[in-house]
Amino acid sequence: MFDLKYISTSLVLFIGIWYSSVHVVNLSLFPHIEHKLHHGDYTVNYGPPYIDYLFGTLQVDEPYTADYEIPNGIASFALVYALRQYYQLD
Repeated sequence: MFDLKYISTSLVLFIGIWYSSVHVVNLSLFPHIEHKLHHGDYTVNYGPPYIDYLFGTLQVDEPYTADYEIPNGIASFALVYALRQYYQLD
């Protein structure tokens, strides 16, 4: 449908796996206040905090930290690296 020859398939796969693993795994097992606010008030905290900051929809009670996302990034990288070797992705 789209000719995305300038964007690596591996990069798109990595970002998709990382973001979905953070949302599905981390925020389900270890709820953060930002996520609770999102489900309590549909006008705030739509997506990643930097996007909410840009559009003025970020609402937090404590400073934001992404430290809990680091293990997801490492695991996502390892998975994409393995898939890249197996499927010969670009």
